[in-house]
Amino acid sequence: MKTYIQPYMKQSLEGHVLEQTLDTEKYKAFYLKRPGEGRMMSTLIMFTPEGIVIMGDLCPSDRGAVSAFGYGLGWFYGILGEDYLCGKFLRKVWQKDAANEELKAYVVDEELNAKKWPNDKHYSDRPWKRVFDRWEAGGYETEEHLHEIMRAEGAYDGETFPGYDYPESAAGWLCAIQKRFAELMSESMKVSQ
Repeated sequence: MKTYIQPYMKQSLEGHVLEQTLDTEKYKAFYLKRPGEGRMMSTLIMFTPEGIVIMGDLCPSDRGAVSAFGYGLGWFYGILGEDYLCGKFLRKVWQKDAANEELKAYVVDEELNAKKWPNDKHYSDRPWKRVFDRWEAGGYETEEHLHEIMRAEGAYDGETFPGYDYPESAAGWLCAIQKRFAELMSESMKVSQ
């Protein structure tokens, strides 16, 4: 299963602690930070009636991230799948590396289906193989280029378009921050019981 969290992200958060800085009925805020240090590599996580705001020196993108409406503290310290979590904070964008990986997967699926149903023209025609071969041949860098190749090779169906994923770094930091927050919240709840 794909993970966005890189080992260095997890390692950089290992010594972090959770410090609650605001505790009201509607608003709660926590600093995820190194003990005894300033705001360097710290994350401020604020829970509001409108959702969750993640900001600070260490945050999922240049200026932080805001969740969709309706998500709060109890949800954020739960066990969350990375793709599910990212879907509440981030938007997928087209990326060449993601397109390469998806194209490879389409070619593998196409090969398996062609072997399974050798007389079915839909599978034996292999449009994704032709798309991948042209893409790999070089000179193509953009979403528009891939779209042109897909149309030319008969792989465009109006719905499938490889290359959309959450930005790797933003998704990795978001997931790493949430996992560390959940670990620390879980520990503090055990202590307080």
